[in-house]
Amino acid sequence: MVCNQVFTDVPHVFCALHIEGNVQRYLRDEAGVPVKEREQVVMHLRSILDADPNDSLVLDEHMFRLTEAGQTAASRCNDPQKVEKYIMDTVVPKLRNNMQVCTTFAMHFR
Repeated sequence: MVCNQVFTDVPHVFCALHIEGNVQRYLRDEAGVPVKEREQVVMHLRSILDADPNDSLVLDEHMFRLTEAGQTAASRCNDPQKVEKYIMDTVVPKLRNNMQVCTTFAMHFR
């Protein structure tokens, strides 16, 4: 991408709305997770997105709750391992990346 060539040292930030929309669609369309469990995952996802990126204790607690909700959602669908893998290998790394970028960005402007 041109942006990556011009801004070589700028980390990539994932759009929170896209993360949330992708999680909702995946759990509904790909995994067939029931509404109640999907809503729990999204609720915990939003709590991470709304949290202060500098408060690592709160973020870790929210991340733990998200993974718990993901495991519960996984247990309610046909392929639990697929859902757990999606949460742990796709969603969590993007959220951690965003937290790291926000923390680094905030440190530069203090």
